[in-house]
Amino acid sequence: MRTRRLTIAVAALALGLTACTPPPAPAPAESSAAPGHSSPRAAMVAMVALAKDRHYTASYLWRSGGRERTLTVLLAADGTWRVDVPGGALGGGADVSILWTAQGFFQCVLSGGPQQCVRIAAATGTVPDGADPRVQHLFTDWLDVLLDRNAPLSIDTDDKPKDARGACFSVESNAVVLPAPISTGLYCFAEDGTLTAANVYFGTIRIVGDPLPAAPTATLPAEVSEGAPLGTKTPPKPKPSPSPSPSAKPGPSRSAAAR
Repeated sequence: MRTRRLTIAVAALALGLTACTPPPAPAPAESSAAPGHSSPRAAMVAMVALAKDRHYTASYLWRSGGRERTLTVLLAADGTWRVDVPGGALGGGADVSILWTAQGFFQCVLSGGPQQCVRIAAATGTVPDGADPRVQHLFTDWLDVLLDRNAPLSIDTDDKPKDARGACFSVESNAVVLPAPISTGLYCFAEDGTLTAANVYFGTIRIVGDPLPAAPTATLPAEVSEGAPLGTKTPPKPKPSPSPSPSAKPGPSRSAAAR
């Protein structure tokens, strides 16, 4: 009898301890950031930091306005850079390069105009709108903005386009009044920091093949001239000629009627 009472007492004590034990904490939800990073922004910043130190030569397919062309991007070992843009000026009629060296920004005409390079801004300046092919920003100054954790941007992971490589991030503005400091859209980076794809307001780019080793420096493809740079803006479409009013019927001229 004493043994039975002892067994009942032990069972009751076990039940009481079980009731007082808090339930196990729920497993933490999986983060949408890349492994090893606390947020999508932290993951992207890590890749952009690598991109800032990447030096290579690569080709990119640029689709814009119903056109396709292949860019050549040179990020030289000494920090200079050059981007060759087929159809980058005169509404697609001229091929140009945009370069940066310690002497400044240059626009160089490769074909479709005088073979020359024109200095368009100081080394610490900015490319003027009328001579700006825009696409070079993806590889240069926009990286600085993506690297800035205080920039008014909202970053999230995004699905990769079909032909993109690496990790992709959506970049949106979170400022109500101020315009975004860079183009919002989709940016994709490989693990080593190579920009592999982007989808922004002036079109989409995709890397073609694998990057090649960088040249020691970016060189001007022509002599420097004092001429003016070629315009990079697409000329507006000509307005159609006004059609005659339906109510206006052809008739004899006033001089013919007088006769």
